[in-house]
Amino acid sequence: MLDVPLGNELNGAVPSNTHVNGLFADYGQGIIGVDGDYTTPVREVEKLGGVTFLNHIGNFTQAWDKRDPDISRQPKYVNKFARIFLDYPSCIAMDINSGEDGHTPYDRILWDEVLQKTIPNGRNVSAITFSDSHGLDQNDRAFTIMMQPENTVAALRTSMETGAFFGVSRHARAELGDSFEGVGPTPVVTRINVDQAADKITLAGVNYDSITWVSSGEVIATGETIALDDVSGDLGCYVRAYLTGPGGICYTQAFVITAPDIDRGTPYVPSVVLDYSFFLRALQRVLDNVVLQHSFVFKIARRLMVGV
Repeated sequence: MLDVPLGNELNGAVPSNTHVNGLFADYGQGIIGVDGDYTTPVREVEKLGGVTFLNHIGNFTQAWDKRDPDISRQPKYVNKFARIFLDYPSCIAMDINSGEDGHTPYDRILWDEVLQKTIPNGRNVSAITFSDSHGLDQNDRAFTIMMQPENTVAALRTSMETGAFFGVSRHARAELGDSFEGVGPTPVVTRINVDQAADKITLAGVNYDSITWVSSGEVIATGETIALDDVSGDLGCYVRAYLTGPGGICYTQAFVITAPDIDRGTPYVPSVVLDYSFFLRALQRVLDNVVLQHSFVFKIARRLMVGV
């Protein structure tokens, strides 16, 4: 086990659970969360030298709750999150499958959409998975395998910042169905071989039945090896894979496609999205700086509730 310093789930107690995980930075104590505002905690943690990742975004988009995958393709969401990753390198990943995957199944769609915006602009966004545990009986629902050469905090941080990890879950509602629950050893990637000369990527692993390859949000191949020349007409700016088996699912990160003959279209720079969270944060600043900072009652309540 590792004692990872200064871990905190930021934006707590907001209605749509727009949570951000912060690590390695002393930020968040006594800070009022604002619903829908991912940018502020990401920015402030970066200023203090920490890293962040975005949690269960499906709680915010409600794509799965409404059973509407197109919600995860809406520009207002794709641009909102792509913009964060382009503006803040310290935001290392987005959650694509957490807990029992109850709110996140269509977050894989959102990840694919974000990748198509960020990769042409120089940023490959990693995907992360975790148990989102609220009790000891929930600790093994999902987890991330960090490819660390040694079990140290420094090695963990390097793995996080370089995308050297695999997401694993025992639930995969979009891929394996609502009723599926993994039992036994989970699929795990044990080796990746990229053959630049032959334009092939080969995965080796254990505890899996099948491997599926995805590009631009569409399944383009199956099997241990993908021959990129054979699927060049379906390739976008990346390809990713997932392994499925009786124990669950394992996701790779996206492999960036750099071949000059692949048509990626014109790079599109995501616009800044000024949704309701922007105005809520502005209101919070006014209340906090103008009204609440001078309220004796508020100062006492804040001291009692959060210790600051």
